[in-house]
Amino acid sequence: MCTTRATFCKYTRILSNMDSAPYNNRELDSKFSAVLDKLDSLGKDLEHHRQHLHEGMDEFEAGATIKLDDIKTQTTKTNGRVSTLERWQAYVLGSTATLMALLVPIVIYMATKTLA
Repeated sequence: MCTTRATFCKYTRILSNMDSAPYNNRELDSKFSAVLDKLDSLGKDLEHHRQHLHEGMDEFEAGATIKLDDIKTQTTKTNGRVSTLERWQAYVLGSTATLMALLVPIVIYMATKTLA
């Protein structure tokens, strides 16, 4: 019968099986009322889900802010310790370089005196 447009044929069959008698006003009112009630229910559900989503986002943002503050505090503490260690390392390296600069010529001088 209808092979190329199955969907169109399906709806055509449904329409042909319907009563040709028009609806009266009460039936239309009750159908529209049911549709409006369903839309109202969907709107309330949507509002509820939107509110729930906003609450979840607020909780996530508050938790993230606390975590970021903790990370900042820990980073500040760590940076202070690292800076102190780096300063100590610079003192040790500078002292070693100074001693080497002073002692190497003295050792070389004494070695040449002893060997000569």
